[in-house]
Amino acid sequence: MPLIPTRDIGVPAASFFQASSTPFEEQQQDDAGPYRPQIWQLGGRPEVDVDVPITAVFLALFIIGAVAHMTIFQLNRRKGHKFLMSALMFGFCMARIVTCIMRIAWTTHVDNISLGLAAQIFVAVGVIILYVVNLIFAQRLIRASHPRLGWNQIFGVVFKALYGLVAVTIILLIVVTIQSFFTLNTNTHRIDRDIQLYGATCFAILSFLPIPMVFALLAIPRSSPLDKFGRGRWRTKIFILLAGATLICFGAAYRCGTAWRTPVSLMEPMPHYFNKAAFYIANFGVEVLTVYLYAFLRVDMRFHVPNGASKRKSYIPSPNCDEEKGEETAEADDKALHGEDENKAIPARKLSLPRVYSEEEIFDDQDVVPFSSAPTVQRQNPPLSTAIQGENTFNELYVARASPAATFRRQSRPLSTAIEGEESEFFPSPLPTHPMTQRDEILKTIRDVAKGEWKVLVVDEDSRKVLDNVVKEDDILNENITNVEQIDQKRPMNPDMDAVYILSPLPYIVDCLMADFERRRYKNAHLLWTSILPPPLRQRIDRSNMAREQILQFRVLNLDFFPREAQLITFRDPCSFPILYHPACSSLVRQHIADLAQKIVAVCVTLGEYPIIRYYQPRNPQPTHEAHILSGIIARAVQDEIDNFARWNEGFPPLSNRPRGTLYILDRSMDLFAPLLHEFTYQAMAHDLLPINEGDKITYTMTINEGKPNEEIRDMEISEKDKLWVENRHRHMKDTLDQLSGDFAKFIAANPHFANADSDGGNLNVIKDMIAGLPQFQQMKDAYSLHLAMASDSMAVFQTHKLPDIASLEQSLATGLDEDYKKPKNLGDQVVRMLDEAAIVPDDRLRLIALYILHKEGLLRSDINLLSLHARLQPQDQEMFYNLELLGARVFKELKDTKPPSPPMFPPKPPPTSNNEEDLYALSRFDTNIKQLLDHHVAGSLDPITFPFVKPELSAQPVDPSVNISSASLRSAKPTWAKAKLSATEPRQRVIVFMAGGAMFSESRACYEVSAKTSRDVILVTSHMLTPNLFIRQVKELSADRRSLHLPADSAPRKAPAFLFEEEKPKPLPKNPMSIPAQELRPPPPQAIVPQPTGPQVPTKQMGAIKLDGGGKEEKEKKHKEKKKHHFFGSKKDKS
Repeated sequence: MPLIPTRDIGVPAASFFQASSTPFEEQQQDDAGPYRPQIWQLGGRPEVDVDVPITAVFLALFIIGAVAHMTIFQLNRRKGHKFLMSALMFGFCMARIVTCIMRIAWTTHVDNISLGLAAQIFVAVGVIILYVVNLIFAQRLIRASHPRLGWNQIFGVVFKALYGLVAVTIILLIVVTIQSFFTLNTNTHRIDRDIQLYGATCFAILSFLPIPMVFALLAIPRSSPLDKFGRGRWRTKIFILLAGATLICFGAAYRCGTAWRTPVSLMEPMPHYFNKAAFYIANFGVEVLTVYLYAFLRVDMRFHVPNGASKRKSYIPSPNCDEEKGEETAEADDKALHGEDENKAIPARKLSLPRVYSEEEIFDDQDVVPFSSAPTVQRQNPPLSTAIQGENTFNELYVARASPAATFRRQSRPLSTAIEGEESEFFPSPLPTHPMTQRDEILKTIRDVAKGEWKVLVVDEDSRKVLDNVVKEDDILNENITNVEQIDQKRPMNPDMDAVYILSPLPYIVDCLMADFERRRYKNAHLLWTSILPPPLRQRIDRSNMAREQILQFRVLNLDFFPREAQLITFRDPCSFPILYHPACSSLVRQHIADLAQKIVAVCVTLGEYPIIRYYQPRNPQPTHEAHILSGIIARAVQDEIDNFARWNEGFPPLSNRPRGTLYILDRSMDLFAPLLHEFTYQAMAHDLLPINEGDKITYTMTINEGKPNEEIRDMEISEKDKLWVENRHRHMKDTLDQLSGDFAKFIAANPHFANADSDGGNLNVIKDMIAGLPQFQQMKDAYSLHLAMASDSMAVFQTHKLPDIASLEQSLATGLDEDYKKPKNLGDQVVRMLDEAAIVPDDRLRLIALYILHKEGLLRSDINLLSLHARLQPQDQEMFYNLELLGARVFKELKDTKPPSPPMFPPKPPPTSNNEEDLYALSRFDTNIKQLLDHHVAGSLDPITFPFVKPELSAQPVDPSVNISSASLRSAKPTWAKAKLSATEPRQRVIVFMAGGAMFSESRACYEVSAKTSRDVILVTSHMLTPNLFIRQVKELSADRRSLHLPADSAPRKAPAFLFEEEKPKPLPKNPMSIPAQELRPPPPQAIVPQPTGPQVPTKQMGAIKLDGGGKEEKEKKHKEKKKHHFFGSKKDKS
């Protein structure tokens, strides 16, 4: 409140005289001061029984308010946005806390005039902060609705002058108030009173200013589109500001009015407008309401503007804001992202609609989803070289950039904006507040949309694969879904029922969708996208009136990935390898990296992780390795994407007691040995040696009941539901065979009537024959038949192709040590002898030569040709060796090359102390680089130069195993890395490893092994799974013509089928039987007439349909399932 004139100044004057018997005349003789006022003031006499409890209540309320606003400020600051108004509200609450404490102290010590004076000054000073906050909010509204006026230089100067006026006025009032207590000069008191009246009036006007400003911005016609900012409705922002300004204005006006009243002497009764209720309502009461109003309605989200906004349109960042930043460094991007440099801030991206809103839209906030009026880049971008000064070389694509986050940003809205950044009635976008599995999220989303009413689910080919990967169709139908239809296939019209669309953001899918809107195929539409819809496609939907009439919901889900195993996620994108490494695909890299970043963030969001990001950076890359910075580029793109998501989604990351996770971004060039070695664990060996079919399902073709009349060829599925597969896939093949044989022996012991005492129970073929005769154990029979067949087929290849001899040599080449862990000798001679073996297949010869080149770090070109002759390779096979240079390998070297060998990426492991296990698994000595990376991660000894942090400041935090920081603590670094094994009760840290260009099954196994040994949850994420044969083929193709790769980006764009736009032909009416000619109504031939029995008959047909112990359940379930897949003769669920 403004300071009161002399007659009302300081603490309530009556209280001083009530506690003191010193007459006023004696005070005049006391020159020391301060002097007691002689008039009534607001609040009357302080009373311990009344004022202390009331003030204590307000003290508690202000403490809670301070905690709330400081918490909000810190959450925003950690997400990269410094909302200073929250800090100002915290400062106001702290001032009020001090005021309440001093007022309580003065009430109990009424003789202390100085204490009362200080308390009164704090009462007056604190409320000034609320005046400033309301003026800032009003200024933002004006700039958004009338940018020409709001960003005008004169208008900005006016607001700065107001802030300066507030500062000068408060200083004057403090000075004259203190002076009035220390002087008895009448003329000085008169001057002090005039200044105090001026201050009271000035502050009352300032508190009132936001109200006419708001009504003016609504009344004045606008000449430009509304620059929406923050979240929530426009009218809600206006309501919040009007409510807060009205409360503060009421208090200021009341205090100003009482100040202008004629002073009343203490000898007279106290006026009613000075009572205690008036004091607490006009001061603390309205202020507490404002503090909690701004906290509960989250003004930090609603009045949020990007850091550094200083001109028109800066409240709504342009989609090209990254290019406008120019060649900034990664460090500058990081600082700007967190508000440390306002001039280089990266604003959260939103897009503006190229049309003017009506006043009804402004106030009622029909909140049309905005789009950019600037030209936007299509999903398949032109070559990135146009953005890199015309150079269209593969090297320039990677090197000619200073800011990876700026260069490799897709020209569309960030994932965060698409899900949560555009909150509206037309397109509501709720965000899950806790991590869920992909299956749970899909079913929950469908359940929330259906809400008890029957709906149709419409998918496309790609989104159906995502659903089928984790959800059964029956589970979907159980969520009030009558049928699942594919959008590009013929479908019946269903205008009485709503549709739930789960679609991929592709142009031809949008074509099909628009056909549905034009035909009004369904009543209403709930649009759910598996990933972000590019701006041109979304703009097309938004501009369609028919679409707007039918769309009830528009959301982007985190679904664009395929969980393959419990700790393995793929994107099913084998084309990622040539796009990233083929020199002719440079124009596709930019968009592909943006897509990869979006998918990786989708995985993190689904897991509820906001991880610390590190990436692989080769120490001494080869000159031919143009993609050596690939991992860093992807890492910064992911960091930028997930920071944007966190900025716009308050609930991310969800609260958790897990230590903050770590995300490693790697690429295939990190480990070239792993794709070439023979691996002898069950899963890796089977995928390497057997023709396993990789598609929507993983299957193996085998013959059942071979040589018998009921012989059958069947595709057997390999999935997570197969317990035998899950239990044995990471075991060494020898252990797998022992386990399968042992399990079958236990079965024979449990079923002695089935066992053949003369049979050889340890022979695989005998066991297979015995399994074939078990019709009563069908599920167990199929599982054992599959794995026994795969194991026996793998061992047949193992023995026929001399894999033990090859593998022993491969291990020496990969590790640089022989079986005795000593430096091997005469490896070249061993390689030549092995190449001359007739039993070695060409692909194994190719792998062996490639491993020898990697081991020697390059060979003479003539030596490579000589080895190729020994291996009897075709000339085109040698392309594989040459193309390894594109992955960072050194293939050729000169005759007198003196370059020393490169240091290993990780220090060599000491030889084992025990030889038992090593003798048994001498062919599996090699550890993949991912395995070693994870071991060093757990030990806290990972090299920060080879694996730097995207945000270097996170690497400076000390390693403290005792600290347990939640994933919601955004600045935590690596508190649990040094602990090799967590206790059973401690939360498990997640480590996510992304391998660009494909991952091997040996690397997947390493993740499982580290998880089991260290109590970390290690999850491998990759574009696709590689086998050695697939890796060799893809490396060979790096020198092939791009047209022969048949990339989706090079194929002709798909178009929506024409029948979707055609009117359905009416079905012909049934012919009138009366019009049928007589010859068509002739009776059937005698042999076709079946005599009908007369009298009661035995219901043989019905009896035949009855099953013992069935109770009709199977027939009932069949009818129920069939019923759900149809229309139910109406659009709503039967409530009866």
